[in-house]
Amino acid sequence: MTLEHDTAISCTATGIVILMSGHAMYSYDPRTTDLIKLAGGGGDGGCVDGPGLSAQFNGPRSVVVVDQEFCAYVSDTKNRCIRRVTLPRDFF
Repeated sequence: MTLEHDTAISCTATGIVILMSGHAMYSYDPRTTDLIKLAGGGGDGGCVDGPGLSAQFNGPRSVVVVDQEFCAYVSDTKNRCIRRVTLPRDFF
């Protein structure tokens, strides 16, 4: 899988890397080198709340993982909002 461009990166306490590329969120496990799309769709972007790939971002510029809440917060720049994404518990 080729990423469009990395715009933001964060990490869970267990070392799982969460990154934003284009209009999508990915997880990367450095132990297995697995790169998995978690949310968003790419393309032209959008503003849709929903689970996984049905969610859409538009110009995300930063991401912060909050281990205690099992989530990440994304600054969805072109939508002018902060989005909360629940992450799989096995990331923590």
